[in-house]
Amino acid sequence: MATHHFIPRRDIDFLDWYRNFAVKIVDYAPAFGISAEVLAQIQSDLDEAITMLKEVHSLKQSFHSKTEAKKTHFKKARRFLLNQVGIMKRQNGYAESIGKDLGIISTAQLAPKTKGDDAKPKMFITLLPDKNRIDWIKGENDGIMIQSKRGEETVFTFLDKDTRSPYDDARKNLVPGVPEKRTYRFRYFRNDIEVGEWSDEVTVVCAIE
Repeated sequence: MATHHFIPRRDIDFLDWYRNFAVKIVDYAPAFGISAEVLAQIQSDLDEAITMLKEVHSLKQSFHSKTEAKKTHFKKARRFLLNQVGIMKRQNGYAESIGKDLGIISTAQLAPKTKGDDAKPKMFITLLPDKNRIDWIKGENDGIMIQSKRGEETVFTFLDKDTRSPYDDARKNLVPGVPEKRTYRFRYFRNDIEVGEWSDEVTVVCAIE
């Protein structure tokens, strides 16, 4: 059974072996009945292999150079933006709402507080064809109390309580075919006692039929 263990696996070693083979096989060609076409193919394959390896090596060098340039630029840009944001946050016109809108408040600052007297839930609403899906973070609490306003309502009323995220509001629109505004707010409860603060109000416009 033929084997190929004599051919080096590393490309650079293979080319060194191939060069030696291509040069010396010419002298042995008559003894093995190797035609001129086969010799030409051997040399052609060697030349192409050398060219391709050089191209790959060049691309690797170029990629390394561009990667280092990218790292340097990103580092410079981050440092510049951090300095600028620091200046902005010291101005009288800065407010947390602006910081949230610009995305310049750290995720640690935005993380909801889920324990203590100032615990405050956060909700994330996804509008689906047949429901409003509301994701929320439970933390150390038993669940949330949910209040809502819909349509022209001006006062929050009890909607439901939930002990596991997400909560689906699948109520049909009051007027079929007419988009309906709904506003939600949540509050944590433990042992059936409401705790902490009400969440920020979130308003959506839905069409559930």
